[in-house]
Amino acid sequence: MKYQHLRHATGVLQYGGLKILIDPMFAPKEINPPIRNSWNDLKNPRVELPVDLSTFQLPEYCLVTHLHLDHFDEYARINL
Repeated sequence: MKYQHLRHATGVLQYGGLKILIDPMFAPKEINPPIRNSWNDLKNPRVELPVDLSTFQLPEYCLVTHLHLDHFDEYARINL
């Protein structure tokens, strides 16, 4: 098993010959409002995506754990 953490909940899991994208959040840094009901007022995502989406090879599978903006966003929807 191998896991590549990209940011927040977004990562790529390789297991048993499968490559799975988990909770894709592809928005540019600080473009979204703060997480609702969180303890701070910081915009999200907090850091830039460490890969270039134009060259990033998307895995064949995607797992979205739940439908909050910080686990699946509009940028992910249009890029998948």
